[in-house]
Amino acid sequence: MRIDQSRQEDRVAKVIPWLLPPALRADIRPGPVDGDTWTLLAAHNAAAAKLRQLLPQLLAQLQTEG
Repeated sequence: MRIDQSRQEDRVAKVIPWLLPPALRADIRPGPVDGDTWTLLAAHNAAAAKLRQLLPQLLAQLQTEG
């Protein structure tokens, strides 16, 4: 089961940069995937706030792309 989770984390890590605005990419890192929960780590509060604003669009893009 850990191997499957590792593959899922790798896929998420590859997708993140393409979903985020270029100015935000350096401040967001993928965190662990636990089941259907995906954690993103923000470098500072401003990046976290922007990420919260973008959450609906990010979820829609991820669901569209599978």
